Amino acid sequence: MVMIDSFSKTDIKFLFTGFSISSLFYNFLLETIPKIGVDKKVLEAYIHQKIEPVPNGERVSFIKTFRIWNGIEKVSNRSDIGLLIADQFTLEKAGIIGKLFIGTNNLRESVDIIKRFLTLMISNISIRYEELDDEVLFYFDIVPRFIMPFSIIECYAKICHNWVKEYSGLSSLPIVEINFFPPKPKHFEYYTSKFPDAKVSFSELENFIVLKKDIFYKKNMSNPIVSYDYILKHAKKIKSNLLNSSQCTRKIVNQILIDMPKGECAIYSIAEKFHISASTVKRRLRSEQTSFKKLLEYTRKELSISMLKDKNLTCEEVSYLLGYSEYSPFFRAFKKWYHCSPSKYRENL
Repeated sequence: MVMIDSFSKTDIKFLFTGFSISSLFYNFLLETIPKIGVDKKVLEAYIHQKIEPVPNGERVSFIKTFRIWNGIEKVSNRSDIGLLIADQFTLEKAGIIGKLFIGTNNLRESVDIIKRFLTLMISNISIRYEELDDEVLFYFDIVPRFIMPFSIIECYAKICHNWVKEYSGLSSLPIVEINFFPPKPKHFEYYTSKFPDAKVSFSELENFIVLKKDIFYKKNMSNPIVSYDYILKHAKKIKSNLLNSSQCTRKIVNQILIDMPKGECAIYSIAEKFHISASTVKRRLRSEQTSFKKLLEYTRKELSISMLKDKNLTCEEVSYLLGYSEYSPFFRAFKKWYHCSPSKYRENL
């Protein structure tokens, strides 16, 4: 594997332009340092950098986070550091997102939650879900992979594994295959002991795990948690402002509020729910001097302020509930609306 030390600072900056880590994950990483047996002062001396948490809502340079992660590996002298860190990132640690994940009708619905949430936390994560006959394939990667420590990819895969296992309530998951692109690690025995019935391969072209499909469609017997509930208490002002609007506008905004936190907020999906065409929705809204895009932006703009005033919500959770699949579009939109970042707005409160 190519090491980051073999690149110039200019090369590294170019490679990681646009990549960032959420304060939620960065601060979590700092919290785990003593829990996994690493001395913070020794780590600071190794990386020549003071390690301090950042305010909620700030984004952290991927290079800065990478340096700490790389330092943890070197100081601990362990190859399985990603597995140890992943075990600390529980559903409880994920807050509202963890509750939404565990409270869906079935595990298939939860896939989109973990996919969108982890992408919000680490902007350069890539994940695909495919169904083939009676099996499911999870493809996952972090780019650029050629300078990524294997432990980062392992950490991501183990978080998904832990959450799915807790959701299903099974002592072991029906994993058929585990495939990773790096060479066999020193802790290879972990895989052979934990997954004795699975085919485990390294030096593959892609990272992917194959599971039996049936666990994804077993009905959740607990009470499902509706993401709309987290929106409802912040939507009162929006609903009162629309009292004098047409029935069509009110219906569209209400459906936006329901669909938005699921990341499914598109005019075509909403039109389908009303059993009409998207062009009909566009025409009706145009006759009222508005559009779906304007209503969606208005809803997000109003909700963002109310949600940021709620100290129980992290900026990542706000971004998630507003339907964004990445943090940067929310950040840019908020700056356009209010001329400051979400974290700055919250700080000024």
